[in-house]
Amino acid sequence: MSGTYSTWVYSDPGNTFCSGCQDLVDIVSNSAGSTDSIGRVTRAQFDAFLTDIGYTPGAGIAPAINVDRDSTGGVVGFDFIAPNVLPGKSTDVLVVETNAQWYMPGVVAIIDSGPADVLSFAPAAIPEPSSLLLMGTALGVAVLLARRYLA
Repeated sequence: MSGTYSTWVYSDPGNTFCSGCQDLVDIVSNSAGSTDSIGRVTRAQFDAFLTDIGYTPGAGIAPAINVDRDSTGGVVGFDFIAPNVLPGKSTDVLVVETNAQWYMPGVVAIIDSGPADVLSFAPAAIPEPSSLLLMGTALGVAVLLARRYLA
């Protein structure tokens, strides 16, 4: 299988769990030259979070009725059964609303006859350390500039 995917994180004012909680969104495209169809798309690292899983209908292939979360709560999945996402086709917009207020690097698994893990986003309980470092550095620079211009 070969293809492309697009992934986003939104701070959603209309989120089911809270205004500003994170929505994780994907569109997966199966290239026309691919030799296999896509049967499932999953995301991981949801065990500590509430989720509302769905999709936005559009020009793509909608997941089957069984959009699911595994027994441990860590993995959410979208099944594509009759029709799978055939070569040259894309999924509808896949959406996972969470009660997370932050996000971190994660993976999406695109599954045909075998899984392909690609980089994406995952919910996080606290800001990622690099984000905290960036915010702290920005605050430090702002304080120095304020001192310089106010002195």
